[in-house]
Amino acid sequence: MENERGSGSPWVFLGIGIAAVLVAHTLQGRDLVRATATNPKSHLMAVIGDTHRTSEASPFLSADMTAIAGDCTLDLSRATIPAGEEATIEVFALMGSISVRVPDGWTVDTRTMPVLGGISDLRIPSTSTGLTALETGQAPRLVLRGFVMMGSLFIRS
Repeated sequence: MENERGSGSPWVFLGIGIAAVLVAHTLQGRDLVRATATNPKSHLMAVIGDTHRTSEASPFLSADMTAIAGDCTLDLSRATIPAGEEATIEVFALMGSISVRVPDGWTVDTRTMPVLGGISDLRIPSTSTGLTALETGQAPRLVLRGFVMMGSLFIRS
């Protein structure tokens, strides 16, 4: 009788190939300059592990976050974006989790595409009265762009 081992092998190799293409696409063209006072861009990557970072950048301009079967957390609660200005975070999660902690009063624009994954805004809405920066369109704006596949993106305050 003939042994039928290896019948699932093509699917494993196809999955590994797709993952490699996605990772290569994400990393392609990234600016690998380290964060300095004149270039406060943060790069966070977690592959089967955890990465946690706090940014006190003033002004906060941009970051890249990649989580592949891991957990990336960026705490921006002490960072600033000038009123009416915009900062960007490029995200890529493949079976991983990305969390971004933002200060109260920031507008978060999520332009991230989830595929078999989820995006959750867990911030508690402010109950303050009066005309706020958010209502006048002058609130600092954080744009999250990227791809979440079989993973999650959390926005927290």
